[in-house]
Amino acid sequence: MIQVRHLTKVYPDGTRALDDVSVDIQDGEFVSIIGLSGAGKSTFLRCLNGLVQPTQGSIKIDGQEVAGASEHTLRLVRKKMGFIFQQFNLVTRLNVLQNVLTGRLGYRSTHSGLLGLFAVSDRQIALDYIQRVGLAEKVFTRASHLSGGQQ
Repeated sequence: MIQVRHLTKVYPDGTRALDDVSVDIQDGEFVSIIGLSGAGKSTFLRCLNGLVQPTQGSIKIDGQEVAGASEHTLRLVRKKMGFIFQQFNLVTRLNVLQNVLTGRLGYRSTHSGLLGLFAVSDRQIALDYIQRVGLAEKVFTRASHLSGGQQ
């Protein structure tokens, strides 16, 4: 569960990106964040995963406070979520499956990750998500050969 209470972010130049935002997102719930350019959508998401520290407020993911958390704690929290940023930086020489598996690197040893060794369960999780987004037929297609929308 994601629990946000009274989240506010004011940047050093005085820009108020978020103002007293509170929301609960239940496990398994799908949520869309919609707004005009500059409305604070990206700032909100970056606060959720600890890339941006809020000016005030509380963010809890599965009961773990994110705001002000240590790097170790943030790594543990980030393992529970996935983000695709506007500049998502796919590795163009890797295929779809390999790119999705990079999201599982936090669960592998450094050695396994460097060698591209993933457990069967990791591969199954990746394949399930690839199927959910309608790209099962592209699983072995290099990212450089995907359309912009498919990427």
